[in-house]
Formats: sequence, C-alpha cells, structure tokens
Amino acid sequence: MEAHLVPFGEGHLLVSEAGVFALAKEARQAEALGREAYALLALPVVPLVVGSYRRGYHEGVLHVASLEEHLQALPRVLSPADVGRIAAFLKGEGERPEARLLQPGRPETPREVPPREETQTGLPPLPQEAPPEASRREMGRLFIQERTPSPPGERGAFPSSPRVRRFPLVPLLLLAASLPLVLYPAFAGAIPGALALFPALNLLLVQDRLLKRGGTAREYVDAFKGLLFGLALVALLGGAVHGVLLSLAGGLAWALLPALYGVAAGLRPLPLGRPARLYAQAVGDALGPAALLAPVALLYAVPLGLALAALGLLALLGGYLGED
Repeated sequence: MEAHLVPFGEGHLLVSEAGVFALAKEARQAEALGREAYALLALPVVPLVVGSYRRGYHEGVLHVASLEEHLQALPRVLSPADVGRIAAFLKGEGERPEARLLQPGRPETPREVPPREETQTGLPPLPQEAPPEASRREMGRLFIQERTPSPPGERGAFPSSPRVRRFPLVPLLLLAASLPLVLYPAFAGAIPGALALFPALNLLLVQDRLLKRGGTAREYVDAFKGLLFGLALVALLGGAVHGVLLSLAGGLAWALLPALYGVAAGLRPLPLGRPARLYAQAVGDALGPAALLAPVALLYAVPLGLALAALGLLALLGGYLGED
C-alpha cells in the first residue's frame, strides 16, 4: 500500500491509499489537525490516536494500537498516483491535486473531472457524491463540512466531539452505597492498609499524565502492576499484626478511596476528576470478579467482605460514570 507520513502542525498526516489520516497524541489535537488538513486538501480526513492504551472511540476520535493493522483492514479509496500528488503538495512541492475518492472494490482509475473556469479562485467545491456507506463505516468518522466560511466569532459547521452522557443518580447511589463499605475496612485495617494508597495514587497520576500528554500502554500496565504488588505487600506485612485477611481488606479499602473520589467527580467537576473516574472503572473491571467471594469472606473477615462488596458495586455501576 502506498503511504507517506508528512509532518503537519503539531502532529503528522498519513497519506495512504486507505485515505488521509491526522495523527496526534491526543484526541482534540487530532481533531484540530483534521480540520486544518480538510481546509487545505478539501478531502475527508480521519483523526487517529495511535499507540494509546485505549481502544475504540474516545472523545469522538478512534484510538488504535497498530497503524499498520488498521490500514490493512480498510478499503483503498485513493489511487497511488493521487497519494503521491497529495504527499508532494503537503511537502510544498507542486499544486494541490484534484483527487477524488474511489469506490471500494472498483478499479483504481480516477474519475474525469469536468473542466473548470479559469477565473475560479479559492478551494474547489466538495464532491457531490459522498463515499459509500460501507466505506464510511470502515474508515471511521470522516471530517466533512460545508465550504461556506463561517463569520468571525460564529461556530463553524465542523461537528464537536460527542460527549458521554452521565446519569447523576447513578454516581449518587454508588457513592452512598460504597462509602460505608469502604470506610469501615479502611479504618479497621489502617495499619498497614494505608500503604496501598501510595501505589493507588501513583496509578491515578499516571492516568492523568497519559490523558494529557499521551504515552505507551506499558506505562499504564506497570502502574497497575504496582497497585497489585502494593496490595500483596500490605497483606504480607499485616499478617503478623491483624492477620492476612484483615490487612488485605484494609489495603483494598485504601486503594478504593481514589475510586470513590472518581465517583464523586461524576456528580460535579473536581480536580483530577476524569482520571479518577477512569481509575474507578479500571479497578472495577479488573478486580470486580473478586466480589463473587464476598459472601465467603464475610464468614471469615467482615471488613474483607465489605471491601469486596464495594468492589462489586464499582464493577456493576462504574460504566455509568462516563468519561467526560
């Protein structure tokens, strides 16, 4: 597949036979590059965030792990000749090409462009024919907007990122139900359970940094491993003081405190609220199955059973907290 990676603004543009992609470390940055590239090329531009720990659409932008695998799964909508001309134009070589999207499954022959008037100035109008519906589904969200310029101060026709709608009742119920389930084990196993708060806060800060500046999935995985190691260390150190089960209950409860902060952030904006909500969802998804042991744990250590019950509530209702 013919492809060219061209520096563009604060990111890169990938011009390939599968289309034009705006690559950046953050979703909003990729959106901005897509708008700017669309205004320059008058072609649909797909914003992408590559190498993120996320998968799928977040903040209205597709996040993928491997760019090569993603491109191979897409239909070819640009001819190799058009790819070369667009890349050359972005590098400052030559004029803007009159490229048209091809229909997937048909020979890659460019359509005949009707003659244009010599007096025409500015960008050419958008093609009247949009890509097929199947092509749009596979290529993701295409940036298409009207060519009519918006007056200064007026919001353009470019669509904003969709927001995940949150239901305030769910965070309120989750917070009210989880707070006593977490505070009692946290108090009962405070020594040495409070030590688990440090790897939990580290994971929260790593989550915040990845959201702001981007990074690799390895950083997030290492921080999550640190949280699990901290819980194991608390259980071992507290075995000689309160017993393994009570110490584990205290460590788990202290590790859930940032998650409760994230639940509270679902009610009103708070500092570090977004990474805290994601922390609550991640802990609930990863450790939630352990809540099935809560009835058995209540027979041996009530604080551990309560902490596991709180973990189960996060697993069940954490998905309703939203992301934005």
